[in-house]
Amino acid sequence: MYSNYRGEGLELHISPVQNETEVFASRGIKSTPEDLLKLLQNSSEDSISISGYLASDGFSYTATKKGNLIIIVLSNRRHPISSEIANSIESILESKDYEIPLLRKEFILNPNQLKRFEGKYAINANVSMPVFVEKDSLFVMMGPNKVHLKA
Repeated sequence: MYSNYRGEGLELHISPVQNETEVFASRGIKSTPEDLLKLLQNSSEDSISISGYLASDGFSYTATKKGNLIIIVLSNRRHPISSEIANSIESILESKDYEIPLLRKEFILNPNQLKRFEGKYAINANVSMPVFVEKDSLFVMMGPNKVHLKA
């Protein structure tokens, strides 16, 4: 696990220990597209759809099986983008009409509005990210990287 909570660049830390004998919701169950594929391939059900999002981690997932067609989408965007992407993929494969999911347009905030978002945002007790205004734009420091945020 890497973090920058001391502000000295990326640091390697030992990841928290999970209790393998207990089942947890959300933060304790980790999966990969390969795991989801195995789950759907080995299911006796002909039609399955699971989807959701982890608000604390900011990502969404969708895994769908319809006959021999299996679609798995993992997204680093919040819900419902993964479901919209999966539905569009299915529509394309079935030669149906589809829409590009969540088309977004940037809008401009004035510097006074941007100042309201400045501060340290904590991911957990040990990791926080500074958000700041520079030259009428909003930025966040993610490790050694300065990332431009757009509204």
